[in-house]
Amino acid sequence: MTIEIAPASAHTRPTPAQVWRFRWNITLTLRTVEDSPTGHSRHRYLTATDPDELTEIILRTSYDPRVVSYRYDRLAELDLSLAPTACHACDEPYAQTPPRQALQACDCGGHMTYQCVACGETQMYPDLAITCING
Repeated sequence: MTIEIAPASAHTRPTPAQVWRFRWNITLTLRTVEDSPTGHSRHRYLTATDPDELTEIILRTSYDPRVVSYRYDRLAELDLSLAPTACHACDEPYAQTPPRQALQACDCGGHMTYQCVACGETQMYPDLAITCING
């Protein structure tokens, strides 16, 4: 008897950790060319998409004598590329009749809920994980 394991398909439901991404907006404050004692400065804005990139930018710019300070803010982004495109109950395509949708708060970042306009069924993206605590 042979047991076959089905390969992962495009229908595999992602977990919150797989769809929530972070990015960091970095603001560098630089002295002007004149190096004015009156405090004139300009700002340079950068974006990092992973912690290693953030670290590399901060380390690289820390050696630049023109950089007098930096600040960074972390922002969460939900990757909707694997979000449902049709109702799981009636197969109504969401492109034809957009669902009612809302972001439900959670410790993982949140879940987008889709309520089908045709049949009223609700589905959540991403699925709840064991570590999820809904607010």
